[in-house]
Amino acid sequence: MAWEESNSELVHIEQLFNKTWYRSEEKLGTWRLICYAPFGLIFLLIRLGILLQFFLLKQILPESKLKSNALRVMGAILGVTVSTEGEIAGPSFASNHITILDHFVIHCVTGGLYFTEETTVPKYLHALFGVTTDASDTAPVIHFPETESTNGIGGLLTFVDIPSADGKLVQPIAIAVSRPFLNVNNIHCGPLSELFYTLFSPNTHFTLKFLYPEPWNGVRIQRAIASSLSIQPTKFRKSDKEELLKKLNFRPMSMASKARLVQQQLHPVVLSAESVISAIQKTGTVEEAVQELRKSMAQPSFHKNASERMMCFQERKRLLIQTAREKYAEKHGILLK
Repeated sequence: MAWEESNSELVHIEQLFNKTWYRSEEKLGTWRLICYAPFGLIFLLIRLGILLQFFLLKQILPESKLKSNALRVMGAILGVTVSTEGEIAGPSFASNHITILDHFVIHCVTGGLYFTEETTVPKYLHALFGVTTDASDTAPVIHFPETESTNGIGGLLTFVDIPSADGKLVQPIAIAVSRPFLNVNNIHCGPLSELFYTLFSPNTHFTLKFLYPEPWNGVRIQRAIASSLSIQPTKFRKSDKEELLKKLNFRPMSMASKARLVQQQLHPVVLSAESVISAIQKTGTVEEAVQELRKSMAQPSFHKNASERMMCFQERKRLLIQTAREKYAEKHGILLK
C-alpha cells in the first residue's frame, strides 16, 4: 500500500490525458495516417449509413444470444470490437472511464444501464442507448466513479462516493481501449469528435475485464481496477482535469491587446503607444500600468517657457472638463453631441 501511494504521487496530472488525437511519438505514424486517410473517409461515410441499421437491430431484436452476437458483428463493421475476460456477475458495475462509448459497450455485454439525471437522449430511446433517469430501474446499474474520462494509461482519477451503492455488491470492470494510428480520446474535444474518429479509425477495440464483486468501497475498487490495468490510482479529481484544461487553453495576451486595454481605461486622455508599452513592460500587468500612467499624469510638469506652461495648464483643464461632462452624461443617460 505504501508503495502504491508513493508511486501515485509521482504521476502528473498531464499524464492522465491525451492532448491531441495524433501519436506524434510514433515513428512514421504521421505518414501512415496520411496514407490511411482516404480509406478512413470512405469507412466514415459507409459506417454513418450502417449506424442507423445497428440501432434498429438493437431496438427490434429481443434479448437473446443471437441478438448479442448480431450486435457484435455489426459493431465490428462499425469499427468497434469487444473482448471480455472473467465472469459477469453483477448485480451492478463500477468501471474506469475512457470514451463516450464505455457505457454503451458495457450495456451491450451486460444489459446494465448507465444512470444519469441529465441526458439529451429522448426517453423512448433510453433502452437503445443504455441510459436511464429512473433511480428505481430494476436493471443492473453502471457506475463511472471517476466522473470524467482519462486516457486509461497514465492513471485513474479518485473514485467519488456513490450513496446508492453503499453496502451493496459491485462488480469492478477494468476497461482498456486501443486504436491504430490515433489516441482513443482528446481532452480538448467533445462527443462528436470522438464519434468521428471512432468511425474514421479502422478499429477501436474494447477489452472488458470483469473482476470479483465486492461491497462498494471507492478506494478499494479504484486500486483493484488500477492493479488490473497496471496503472496507478491517483488523488486527482474532476476539478483537477478542469483546471488542466483551463491551463492548456490559456493564451497569453499580446502587447498590442494590453496596450489597447490600458488606453481604454485612460480614455479620454490619449497617450503615445511608446509610453503605454513602456509602462506595461515596467509594471508587467495592465492594472499596474494604468496606475503608473495615472500617477505620472497627475504629477505637475513645469516648462521653462511661460507660454508652454499655460498651454499645458489649458490642456489639463480641457481634459478634466471633458471627463466630468462624459461622466455626468453617462450617469444621467444624456447623449453628447
